[in-house]
Amino acid sequence: HPRPRLIPSPPSKVLAAPGHKGAPSHAIPESSRIYYSDLLNSFREGGQGDSLSLPSTLSNTERKFLHETARKLGLVSKSVGKGENRKITLRRPPEVKNTGGADDSGLPRLRPGPRGLAALR
Repeated sequence: HPRPRLIPSPPSKVLAAPGHKGAPSHAIPESSRIYYSDLLNSFREGGQGDSLSLPSTLSNTERKFLHETARKLGLVSKSVGKGENRKITLRRPPEVKNTGGADDSGLPRLRPGPRGLAALR
């Protein structure tokens, strides 16, 4: 019997270790992702002032996760400082208001066309 031909696999992309520059944001532990997601959601809903500064002890990967999550939640994030002194500050943009949760009156009205309506059914 002929031997199967081995096809070389493409070179794999080497990812940085969690906490190092270039590591994917999902590389932080799930418990940290949950904690930071809850923290940002709580801040977004109000009650903690206009801005939230987090300590400089966060890793690059944690800051990356926070930037991505803040963007998804409609918050503004900015890292300042160099090296071990780098920290992230979050703030609510002026148009984000605490609605108490279920009030969607501030959202834009969607007007889907016939194909969009058919897709929603």
